Amino acid sequence: MRFEIISQPDRSWLQDAWRDLQARADCSFFQSWHWIGAWIEALGQTPPVLIGRRNSTIVLLATLTPFRRREPPFFADAAFLNGTGIHAIDIITIEYNGFLIDRDGAAETDHAAMSFLLGGPRLAGKRLGELHLRGIASGQEPDSQGWLVSRPGRRPSYRIDLDALRASGRNYLDTLSANTRQQIRRSARLYEAQGELRLRRARNPEEQQEFVAGLRELHQATWIARGDRGSYGWPFFTRFHDILCARGFEDGSIELLRLDSGARAIAYIYNFLWRGEALFYQSGLVREDDAKLKPGMVAHTLAIEDHLARGSRTYDFMAGENRYKASLGTRGPDIQYLLYQRPRLPARIETGLRALRRRFRPAPEYTD
Repeated sequence: MRFEIISQPDRSWLQDAWRDLQARADCSFFQSWHWIGAWIEALGQTPPVLIGRRNSTIVLLATLTPFRRREPPFFADAAFLNGTGIHAIDIITIEYNGFLIDRDGAAETDHAAMSFLLGGPRLAGKRLGELHLRGIASGQEPDSQGWLVSRPGRRPSYRIDLDALRASGRNYLDTLSANTRQQIRRSARLYEAQGELRLRRARNPEEQQEFVAGLRELHQATWIARGDRGSYGWPFFTRFHDILCARGFEDGSIELLRLDSGARAIAYIYNFLWRGEALFYQSGLVREDDAKLKPGMVAHTLAIEDHLARGSRTYDFMAGENRYKASLGTRGPDIQYLLYQRPRLPARIETGLRALRRRFRPAPEYTD
């Protein structure tokens, strides 16, 4: 195994190399060129890239963005894996993150890559003292190899195993609690009294743009009403998803759904589609005065039943401590923010203080 960090890789070369490797990798949507390529284009520059080779074959790729962490009295030269450490950019929130690795000898490659990085290579002229990994699924944590490891935050995830549900022969609603079933069925009846319920998928670029505009409007209205600026209030978020959606419609990796009650759009769902998985990323929901009307739960139920009929393997709500996710799905892996630190005295003191704080309050959810 041989590793190197290329500070300014050619983007065209990187695209070809990344796509070639992802075809040989058991990777997530967030490790694919769909996500990484759109992120790089939105950034307007290509971050340094870690390349691992076995003989002459590329078996590992990842971006490493240098970052100077300043949390007085602690300072460190760090790198973010497939991220930047800048909230206004990382607001897009990567999940199921990690190295892109050839499935042949993946464990050995992962171990060797961490040995290289934790050995303190130079990045942007500075010796690496910390490695930040956001969006790492529990069970996928790289080996610490003697470095200090802490978890500044974690969030649960929820999902539905559609393969198992299909094999059981059960109806999706029958797998839910009696209270959840009752809420969904009552809400659907109330909406149907207003007009026919119809779940539609964007079929062409014009519909895609229409659905995206509708989703943004409803999403922003909800969050602004809560006193938040909303995801689309961040310019990078909007720019990134404009690129991702445009590319994703062409290659089939993006799904935009709209639920209508009669002539009124009451919900939009934005999913990623990847190797038989539907990954729910975002929604836009009508704000109803009647608490019995639950557009999100009805929309997800219909989307889940549609993916069950289409042969999808999983419907993944991804991370978030949301009541509707827990009601509609079952617990998946925790999505974690991992911090690896060189075992120097300042880092040991900081790690000790962080452990002391966790004794009195749990690790918070993190938002990128």
